[in-house]
Amino acid sequence: MLNFSLNHIGDDGVTAFAGACLKGALPQLTQFQLRQNYPVGEPGIQALAAALSESALPSLSMLLLSPEWRNHVNLKPVCEKRAIRLHDRPNYPDA
Repeated sequence: MLNFSLNHIGDDGVTAFAGACLKGALPQLTQFQLRQNYPVGEPGIQALAAALSESALPSLSMLLLSPEWRNHVNLKPVCEKRAIRLHDRPNYPDA
């Protein structure tokens, strides 16, 4: 699990992370937390959705996000297609 929660990573950080993952970083990562990073906005979530749609993070099975991003128009369908569970609680029962 990789936890970026409460790190104020911002859009630039998420975009850089997504780019690294597109290049093959963290192929065995199964859980990623990006909760409560209020500087993260539309550009960062779009970058993450685009990377996931291009098969970045091939082992990812759970993505924890702040509630406002769980139903994002681009991220949610990609996660559903790849069977990546979207949650906003770190203590989800099967986490």
